[in-house]
This record gives sequence, C-alpha cells and structure tokens, in this order.
Amino acid sequence: MTLEEKITLLRKQMGWSQEELADRLDISRQAVSKWESGASTPELDKIIRLSELFGVSTDYLLKNEQEIMAGSLSSDDAGSSPVKQPQKPLKKIASDEIYSYLNIRKLASRYIALGTSLCILSPICLIFLSYFSENGKQLMGLALTENMASGIGMSIMFVMIAIAVSLFIIYGMQLEKYDYLEKEAFLLEKPLAEEILQAKEDFAPQFRANIAIGTVMCILAVIPMFLALAFGNEGLMVACVAFLLVIIAFAVPRFIIAGMTEDSFSVLLQIGEYKPENKSINDMLSGAYWCIITALYLGISFSQNNWHISWLIWPISALIYGALTNVLGAVIRGRKKNNLSN
Repeated sequence: MTLEEKITLLRKQMGWSQEELADRLDISRQAVSKWESGASTPELDKIIRLSELFGVSTDYLLKNEQEIMAGSLSSDDAGSSPVKQPQKPLKKIASDEIYSYLNIRKLASRYIALGTSLCILSPICLIFLSYFSENGKQLMGLALTENMASGIGMSIMFVMIAIAVSLFIIYGMQLEKYDYLEKEAFLLEKPLAEEILQAKEDFAPQFRANIAIGTVMCILAVIPMFLALAFGNEGLMVACVAFLLVIIAFAVPRFIIAGMTEDSFSVLLQIGEYKPENKSINDMLSGAYWCIITALYLGISFSQNNWHISWLIWPISALIYGALTNVLGAVIRGRKKNNLSN
C-alpha cells in the first residue's frame, strides 16, 4: 500500500474523520485530504506524529511492506531526535479469518443468550414449590414439605444453571482463539474495512430496534407485579414474579445478540473501547472486574434468594465498566500527551 492508502485506512480504523485527525495534528482538514488523495506528502515531523497516533512504526508508513524492518528513524538535517519504533509492523488480518470470526461470534451470541435465559428462568420452579409448601397446597396430589420443595426446586435450578454454564464454556472457548483481535492492534485491507463498516451501518437499525424492544419488555413486565401488590394476593404475586422472569428471559437475549453483533464490528474496525490505545486498558480491567461481578451476582442471589431482581447487576455493571474504561483511557492518553510534550 502507498502512504496515502495507509493513512486513510488507519484513520478509519481509529474511527476518526479527516477533521478529527487534523485536530490531533494541529493542521487543517484540507491538509489531511491532500495527504489521502496523494496531492501532497506529510512532512517528517507529521510522519512521526502519525506513527504515534496510529501506534505503528514510521518504517511501516514510509516503506513498502517488503522493506519494513525493526529499527528507529534517523535524525534529519534539522536535528530531529530519533523516535523509538515498535519491533514489528501491525499484523494484517485475512478476509477468511474475519468471516470466520463473525460467524462464530454470531453463533456464540445465540447460545450465550440461551444460557443467560436459562439462568434467569432457573429459580421459577423453586419459587412455585416454596409457595406450595408454605401454604399447604398439593402438587399433583402430593403434599410438599419445605425440604421437598427446596430439594426439588434447587435441583432443577442447578441443572438449568449447569446447562447454561456448559454453553458459556463451550462457546467461550471457541471465541478464545480470536482474543488477539480484542487485545492487539492489527491492520485490515481498505476494501475489507469498508465492507465491515458498511455491514455495521446496515445492522444499526436492527441493533437500535432490539435494544428498544428489550427495554420496553423489561419495563412492561413489572406492571403485573404492581397490580398483584394492589390486590394483596400472594398467589398472584408469585405468578407475577414468574411472569416477570419469563419476560426478562426473552428480553435479555435481545440485548446480548444485538450487543455481541455490534461489538464484533467494533472489534474489527478498532473503534470505541477497542481502539488500539484502549486495548491494553480492557485487558487489564476486564478479567478481574467481571470475576468480581460474577461472584457478587451469585453471592447476592443465593444469600438473598432474590433472583428476580439480582439480574439488574449485569446491565448496571456494564455501564460502570464502560465508564471505567473511558476514565482510564483518558488518564492514560493524558499521560502520553504530557510525556510527548515534555
């Protein structure tokens, strides 16, 4: 690729417009446009700044792929100081690898959504059996004791959770081989990047619709509980709690499937939280953070037996995670900028 093609591709992968790149370089948008059209060539100091912004070596920008090698840029006649370069150029991702990742991610999103639904539905039997035992009601002619209700209900719940966990593990392991896409900077050919960007734009209406429908379902699912509370009927309240869990079990997969699909485009385009400068932040934060959240979810749910409410931990945690990554990213970028200015 030529220099202008590399600048255009890297800018799009960072999710920047020509104007945004120009602002980072303290130049006009017209100057960036001329670089990308080949009408002019960046000066040496701008090449160095571009390499720092994009996270690539100046060798990668200036040389043909056959000539790229590890090293540093020599000082020019004006006395520019040498800049330390990465040891190797960005890895180029082939199209078949991209399509394989998108297909596996799509399949995994559906089974992970199914596993999540099973987790949400798992306490329903326990809730009903506990109600029958506490009120002396019979189930198919069988009088339930508290121990019987707890034993049967917990057994069913753990079987459903076990199935869900197996789905998480199986499809999580299939996605592991693509972890490098989320953790490392890479390079896509311009036509492939444009194709993925178009797919992302085509999916946007479907993404918004799924998020909107899922949100409305979760909100409306609470209404029967308020009505049951108004009538003060315990049996009706139990049925409404089960109804709430069923509706949420259908709503949450919309968030998961739509979110994972949208996320896969962001991973490939290296935008949002998957920008090259954010990937090290995500790697440091995500492992510990989600382990803590999972432990918190299980601890609260089992100790308080409030599975119909504790699921709210997940969307709240996702919002907090996004805020943390943005704050840490801003701090790290601020430090880098200060180091460069010094």
